Amino acid sequence: MLVVDVDRYRRAVACVYVGDAFVNETMVRRGMAYAYHQYIKTLPAPERERVLNAEREAKRAGVGVWGLRDAELPADYR
Repeated sequence: MLVVDVDRYRRAVACVYVGDAFVNETMVRRGMAYAYHQYIKTLPAPERERVLNAEREAKRAGVGVWGLRDAELPADYR
């Protein structure tokens, strides 16, 4: 795990790996997580691009949260 920032709630913003698998990318690609654009800019460039590409693909495919009709971004909910 590579911590790259801390959010306003003092939670770590990090790149998470299990072996060679980039967990952030996998979760976003499956529609299980959003790419938080306010924090993603703190990721190293290669990881940032992987996550952004994964989000574009998930949206296009309508997987996970992107397949829900009434999905609401967590930041919009608050």
